[in-house]
Amino acid sequence: MKFDLRLLTLLLSFALSAGQTADADDSSKAVIWSLTISSKATTLEKAKEIHDGRLLDLRDQQSQLKVAEDDVFTGPPELRRVYYRYTPRGYQFRQTIYLRQLDTSRFDEFFEALASQDSLATRVSFAYRPANWEPRIEKNPTIAEWEVIIIGDGKTLVESKKKFDSELTSLKALLEDYKVSSIKTGTPYMVTVPENVNPDDKPEGYTYHQKLTFRQTDLEQYEALLKKFAEIDSKHLNVQFVLGTEK
Repeated sequence: MKFDLRLLTLLLSFALSAGQTADADDSSKAVIWSLTISSKATTLEKAKEIHDGRLLDLRDQQSQLKVAEDDVFTGPPELRRVYYRYTPRGYQFRQTIYLRQLDTSRFDEFFEALASQDSLATRVSFAYRPANWEPRIEKNPTIAEWEVIIIGDGKTLVESKKKFDSELTSLKALLEDYKVSSIKTGTPYMVTVPENVNPDDKPEGYTYHQKLTFRQTDLEQYEALLKKFAEIDSKHLNVQFVLGTEK
């Protein structure tokens, strides 16, 4: 008995596509949409403004798509300093939002609304998961972990250290009002200006760097401190934070 290979291939393709369609319409499954927002700007204040605007836009889209609050999962925000070598170039807020689409028959509607947003500023992806699937994220963060690099600058190494000491004193005085704990300092290091100086040439100046880390367990104070850092944003303070839970 001979088989028509072309007919067999067609039948197999049909069977596979039918199976996939059945899976897609399976009420035991959901489509999980992941949207990672990346908001960059030269200042902390502007980066926060852009980020807050994008979160509001996503909330509007959630409402338009009629996604219930129980099917929205918001990851904690992160703030990072953007560098080129040792030179700061701005700030970046990053946060991931997950939407759980339980009605899989509306996939095309969600795809049209969300996939068009995929860009460097908003990364979009999707996957089919069990209907009760939830992302592994910190739903209720309890601590803010901060990292601040203090930078002193000057025409001489001694001048840069004096400027650093002044900035460090001001920062510690500021932190007294924001209920911080577990303050630790890193190893200091210096950088010449410009960075790559010919051994026979004298640098134009120096920068003196040291990292300060601390945490906050009062997240209302975290919001207030973030706002304060945005107000005093300067080249002498490079600020980063992540939200998490006590381990």
